[in-house]
Amino acid sequence: MKVDVAKDVYNTVPRKSKSTQRGFLLSLILMMTTVFQGMPAVMVYSNPLFADAVPEETLSPAWCSVILAIVCVVFGMIASYLTDLSGRRPLMIISSIAAGLCHVALGTQIHLQWGPRWLTAILVYLFVGTYQCGAGTVPFVLSAEVFLPEVSSILTMIVFEWGWLCNFILLFIFTPLIAAIGLGPIFYIFAAICFCSAIISMLFLPETKGLTVDAIQLLFVKQKRNNVI
Repeated sequence: MKVDVAKDVYNTVPRKSKSTQRGFLLSLILMMTTVFQGMPAVMVYSNPLFADAVPEETLSPAWCSVILAIVCVVFGMIASYLTDLSGRRPLMIISSIAAGLCHVALGTQIHLQWGPRWLTAILVYLFVGTYQCGAGTVPFVLSAEVFLPEVSSILTMIVFEWGWLCNFILLFIFTPLIAAIGLGPIFYIFAAICFCSAIISMLFLPETKGLTVDAIQLLFVKQKRNNVI
């Protein structure tokens, strides 16, 4: 009996609540863009990048990867503080733009070799830090905030599973893309996605800092009305 009631709730609430539908769609889009900003690919491909950028006698690629993991953890902790300090929306916008600029610099560095080789490693660290401070955090926070309690668990699970599917797709196509267009131009694609993510956040992401779920639902309704007007 309880299972039937739960199914009825999951089937009816999203259909009746336009705000939940819009929040769900926005969560899916932001989760997709945050994955395709390239963080999984950078983490997987970091060892060859470091091997090319840093001489073995100076610092081994393995140690560079360890430092990268530390950067992820440290900036992830900073992001947990900044999320409530500055708000979700500005953090997502600024982080996406900064990550995009890092990708442009990294892509041109790999493609054109305009700077010293060690600069590649610095740019990788900068990208990871800027990404972790917003784009890598906000979509997960948003998914935990925007849904009504009746459907929060199932929709949050779908969003997270969608994120894992996007991870799989990105890593599946990454190596063929390198073979097709080279490593440098791939970072231009990542940069374009970062900038698109910032634009989407500017246009459609409401600020949810300190708001209840009911207030957040109203934001999505008002946002739709403003767009219509």
